[in-house]
Amino acid sequence: IGPPIIEWWIAHIAKKRLIYDFDDAIWIKNTSNSWISWLKNPEKTNRICTWSSMVCVGNQHLADFATQHNDNVVIIPTTIDTEHHHNTIKKHVKNKAGEVVCIGWTGSHSTLPYLKNIEGALKAIQQRHNICFKIIADKTPQELTIPFDFEEWNIVHEIDQLQDIDIGIMPLPNEEWAKGKCAFKALQYLSLGIPCVASPVGANKNVVLHGQTGFLAESKNDWIEALERLLFDHALRSRLGEAGREHVMQYFSVISQQNTYVRKIKTLML
Repeated sequence: IGPPIIEWWIAHIAKKRLIYDFDDAIWIKNTSNSWISWLKNPEKTNRICTWSSMVCVGNQHLADFATQHNDNVVIIPTTIDTEHHHNTIKKHVKNKAGEVVCIGWTGSHSTLPYLKNIEGALKAIQQRHNICFKIIADKTPQELTIPFDFEEWNIVHEIDQLQDIDIGIMPLPNEEWAKGKCAFKALQYLSLGIPCVASPVGANKNVVLHGQTGFLAESKNDWIEALERLLFDHALRSRLGEAGREHVMQYFSVISQQNTYVRKIKTLML
């Protein structure tokens, strides 16, 4: 929001090296918040990229944009603290007769509208099976017509809230803004050993490995099929959840990326 006055001063007057780090397609006006969108200055991102000594971004889509304005672009994916925060692993057990399997979503009010894209699939699942649909967010959804259990997001109890989920979901539209997303929801699920069903958009494809850490689903039938496979098979949920945790630990944890981040910063000090 606003002109890049401070960044211009740092780069041109103070003559300091500037590192620009972003993990969203911030040059695009996000239609989910029309007031903020009106205040945004898309050209600001272009200019700061140009003035920076290094640009760090969270995925390839963001890197493709940044390299139009800067030759020193580094992809450092969004990371999860698997040591001190996301460090409790979900135990998937065989559901007894009558027990409910929980499909869950977590996010902010700005991404709640994405749930409308799969409402038809969720409705079909609810009509066929004994499930609950849990939403963890900062705001209650107003437009969904299907039943759901809402829990207000709480930073202190966030992990406990997520642990109630048996299957995590991350729907995204195939749009430019969504392509800039860095799959944080999917990373949260997988880091806790919860398999994820996600749209094959942007970084989701690098985090949710189809058939290995979860399933990628595009059409309504894709979503229904993927969710039903996980609903019926607790062993599959456990296996994909464990693989997901390992995948996050290896490529998307703070531990796995911290040395790369520090090393890249040190190159500017030479």
